[in-house]
Amino acid sequence: MAPVQMERRHKHGQLLQNTSPFTPHTLRARGTEKCRLTVANSWDRDSFAEGLAEMVKRLSNWLRCVKPVKMDAIISSATRRAFEDSYVQFGVLRDISNDFDDAEVEQSELPPPRQLTGQRRLLIGQYYASVDWASPTDASQVLRAYASHLRRLKERSIEDEVQRLLKHLRRDRMRSQNASVFDVILTDFDSTLAGRTKTVEDTVSVLETTFSQAMEHLNQALEHLQTPQNSRARKDGLRDCLSAMESVLKVITKTNDIKDATAALRADHLWGHDAIVKDGLSIWNRVHELYPDVRHGQASGSELTDHECLYWVDRITTFVRFIARRADEILPK
Repeated sequence: MAPVQMERRHKHGQLLQNTSPFTPHTLRARGTEKCRLTVANSWDRDSFAEGLAEMVKRLSNWLRCVKPVKMDAIISSATRRAFEDSYVQFGVLRDISNDFDDAEVEQSELPPPRQLTGQRRLLIGQYYASVDWASPTDASQVLRAYASHLRRLKERSIEDEVQRLLKHLRRDRMRSQNASVFDVILTDFDSTLAGRTKTVEDTVSVLETTFSQAMEHLNQALEHLQTPQNSRARKDGLRDCLSAMESVLKVITKTNDIKDATAALRADHLWGHDAIVKDGLSIWNRVHELYPDVRHGQASGSELTDHECLYWVDRITTFVRFIARRADEILPK
């Protein structure tokens, strides 16, 4: 039987002849062999079902052995115990129920192995049992309850206990990836955070009516910094402080850009040491480098902590007060 002649074309279109090694007889024989192999290798449905059931069984056994990933608690067990002990020593059942109910923390049954003695510990344990300690929402609710307890302690002038509990909260805040959750309580009770607006208020009192736009920016900053519950509010407060500094520099130099204003100040030795005079522009550049989204319209992504915000606000307002006082001495009345 003659070999099969197969056509193929050259890349330039010329028809070429190619002789296939297969004849019609060999092609039919290979097709028959393939069909026989398919029949011979066909699987038995019952065997397949048994094998699949065995696989499912083994997978189920494996899953039972796998331990679930445990998320880190936002409020540590040490802090929880500290507040529990404080409630037992300084509170009554009504205080506990009011604090947690007002914070919308629900009660739940305790796990069977857990045994607590005392009505106050039992009540706190029931509230704790409903909390997902890795959840920022749940942790924030518990912290609101803690804040009520701290306020009651301060009213009774039990300051040592307040500071002991705040120490636990600060420690948790430092190690937490959700540090802003703690602002709901530390804002009111941490003296460092509570005084965040003092430097801004002092700066407003130094500025004269000449710097009315700067004063407006600082008043806006005060509104943001008094309730910094999130990074965006802190950035808005910091942005307003930067705008106030920019406004002061442009007014006293009669320029339209902070870079030109800084150059004008550095060119006149009356304004002070070069290292101080150029510090405003250094702060401006560094803040925008570290927190590109400090300005509206920029994509969010940077994180500005409370203490970082205080650091930059203190530097900006210190610089503004220095320049404002120098302007009062140098510029004509």
